[in-house]
Amino acid sequence: MQPENSTILSEAECLKIVQFKGCGHVGFLFNNILLSFNKDEFFDFMEVYRRIDFARYSIMFPDNKKRIVIKTLVKETQFCFTQPEFEIIKQGLIEASIILRAKDIIAMSENGN
Repeated sequence: MQPENSTILSEAECLKIVQFKGCGHVGFLFNNILLSFNKDEFFDFMEVYRRIDFARYSIMFPDNKKRIVIKTLVKETQFCFTQPEFEIIKQGLIEASIILRAKDIIAMSENGN
């Protein structure tokens, strides 16, 4: 069931990206990672993330799985994803950005712009 205060922009296993109706912010939930962005920040995050080359930057971990470690603005905090996780997030970010852009276009046409 979807909360009444948000619109789902993308949803996949362990991933949900929503836009909150009251403030317009975008919420990102992947497993136990919870992020919140204004729309511009979300688009910036998506653009940076989609350009990351998993094959180039991933490293082998002791459990014999390749993972990519992504730095954040907080020095002590990094994200670490396997390739399937990385791809799920990438696809979800792209889908959500397309929906957000479509919503903006519809809103502009309804307002006569």
